[in-house]
Amino acid sequence: MGRNTKSLAAGLAALIGAGGAFADPPQATTRLGQAFVDVGVKDCIGAVDRWVKVIEPHDEAYAFITVYSKDAPNGGVAAATLTETLSDGQMVVSLQAAPKGSGKCDVSYAMVYAQPERGCAEIRDDFKDWTFIEGLGAVAVLQSRNGPGEELILSPLTNGGCQVVKRLIAYDQ
Repeated sequence: MGRNTKSLAAGLAALIGAGGAFADPPQATTRLGQAFVDVGVKDCIGAVDRWVKVIEPHDEAYAFITVYSKDAPNGGVAAATLTETLSDGQMVVSLQAAPKGSGKCDVSYAMVYAQPERGCAEIRDDFKDWTFIEGLGAVAVLQSRNGPGEELILSPLTNGGCQVVKRLIAYDQ
């Protein structure tokens, strides 16, 4: 069963409120989380794993990681770029996690994919419960009912398709 870009919208709202301190030693449950642990990142592994499972439930996406400091990788921003081939296009995701003094983490990601066979108006119909907040020329910016931390940016392609950017910022994960 192939995933498509429409299926990615499901399940995100439940994670926005999910918290988890990083005081305990990391127990990575995804390949990406384990890659961070392997280079010395301890903070935010639980938050990274939770979001990776939403973005890539089968844990099959290729990932490239970047840490704040190779000499002291823990305690700073940990970032990853994931790529995945979906049934209706290629997706690239940039994911960042930053520890906070509270023992929690701020997590953000930007998901980018093209929909050459679907126009932006059709994709916008998939997000009827989202609010139109801004028009930047032909580009539409929508906000989820979860607030300004989750946005969808739709930009028309010259062939009639649509470039989609989904951005999320989740605090205190």
